[in-house]
Amino acid sequence: MDSIGIGEGEAVWPAIIEDLRKGVLKRQYRAGRLIDMKEVPFMKKELFENPECYHIETTRGCPYACDYCSVTEFYGNKYGHVRLKTSSVRLKTLRQDDFLCR
Repeated sequence: MDSIGIGEGEAVWPAIIEDLRKGVLKRQYRAGRLIDMKEVPFMKKELFENPECYHIETTRGCPYACDYCSVTEFYGNKYGHVRLKTSSVRLKTLRQDDFLCR
């Protein structure tokens, strides 16, 4: 393994790409903060392998710290969410039949 990104990808990916272009890839990239869910872009449907399935992310993290779960190890006891109005707009951009995977 050449390098690893730790934390949310949106926080570390720009630095990884920049360093890769410069040819000075570091061993480790660590996100210094949690991403505000307003910064998470709407994923393009064309990026999914199965065009009949789609993913809309509305939350990240969890306020609980269950022993068996790694979510709080990754995010801490933080919980972020997309505003209901934003989620509604994203859902309306999809056709009705895009909600079921066949």
